[in-house]
Amino acid sequence: SMLNAVVDGIQASRPDKVRLAATTALKNSLIFAHKNMEKKAERDAIMTNICEATRCQDYLVRAAAYECIVQIAVSYYDKLQDYMTTLYELTTDTIRKDREEVAKAAIEFWSSLCEVEQDLLDEATDLAERGLPIQRQCMRYVNAALVHLV
Repeated sequence: SMLNAVVDGIQASRPDKVRLAATTALKNSLIFAHKNMEKKAERDAIMTNICEATRCQDYLVRAAAYECIVQIAVSYYDKLQDYMTTLYELTTDTIRKDREEVAKAAIEFWSSLCEVEQDLLDEATDLAERGLPIQRQCMRYVNAALVHLV
């Protein structure tokens, strides 16, 4: 119920100050949202509202929304597939057109995603060398977007 209240506060119908506080609260609580992120409907609600917040008039809300997206990428990499097209479009547009503070936050998404994917590739190599099965797949999102990001 707390997470529902936070996500509700992010909605576009809320004042920007409320959206900023809710977005910051979400970023700080995502680490505890494992059960919510496992449920597609709840994950979709979180992602929809965060993605909408990246289009807010207030640049502080936009930057905070990207900080949430970074946290989601790091903590819930395996849940990103359904959202990558949207995240790619949002981040690349922001990097090209938005204020520097917001663009840096969008770049941080790709930087963090790169670190996660490198860790997954290193883990896969280590497991393969020991003859163990790979437990977590690297989806190579960065590799797919690299040409456009560079």
